[in-house]
Amino acid sequence: MEYRYRAVCEVLGGSPIGEVAARFGTSRQSLYSWRQRFQQEGMPGLADRSRRPHTSPNRVDPDVEALVCELRRQHPRWVPGGSAMSSADGVSIGRRRGRRCTGCWCATD
Repeated sequence: MEYRYRAVCEVLGGSPIGEVAARFGTSRQSLYSWRQRFQQEGMPGLADRSRRPHTSPNRVDPDVEALVCELRRQHPRWVPGGSAMSSADGVSIGRRRGRRCTGCWCATD
């Protein structure tokens, strides 16, 4: 954060953003973002931020996820590419659940 603060102070002091970015080994875009966040929030605005999305609009409902995993346990020969559960959601459901069970990627709840 000290590094960002020094770069932003130079920019606010009148130094060209391109020169400051080159000297600090960062991009102009990053400096523009840091300057704006510093002006709006002060020092806390220069802290690292999570890149995780606030929402997951395409996330499968937990009830549907549980049903898919149960069907996979009941029918271990159903594989992606050969069943109604071969969509990308079906594959990602299993991988998201984490552990490998009978022929599929489902949790063994």
